[in-house]
Amino acid sequence: MEKTKIDIVYTLCFIKKGNEFLMLNRIKSPNMGLWNGVGGKLEPNEDKFNGIKREITEETGLIINDVVYHGEVYWYADSSIGGMHVFTANFPENSDFKAPIDDIEGLLAFKTKEWLFHKENKGVISNIPIFLEKMMETPDKLRFDFYYDENENIKDYTFKKL
Repeated sequence: MEKTKIDIVYTLCFIKKGNEFLMLNRIKSPNMGLWNGVGGKLEPNEDKFNGIKREITEETGLIINDVVYHGEVYWYADSSIGGMHVFTANFPENSDFKAPIDDIEGLLAFKTKEWLFHKENKGVISNIPIFLEKMMETPDKLRFDFYYDENENIKDYTFKKL
């Protein structure tokens, strides 16, 4: 598939607490019923850093000012083409946040790194175990391009340094 210029309008963050990540099981499309990080759409003229901090607070109630930018993820499918900025953050040590929490966006709960990256895990968005593990292993910013078949399964992907 030929790559076209895609304006990134989404952000996604994986909030770490020890060996676990705070994940959201979405109750709305897209990706209804699947576990994902927290994030969402950038507002007009909002930069990616302010956007992800706003989304973290809106979806979790947490105020996190230190986020780590890891790169970009693009997807190419019959139903959707798009891109997102990917971040990680550390869970605030002094927080009284208790999970699981049933939120307007879905269920927030901590999931272990082993569960999240398990190759047979069908409950997490399919590209997360691929891009997140590689992004976390390197200090380089990476770009991933995922190509999907007509059944929304990953048929191929590429990655490179930004």
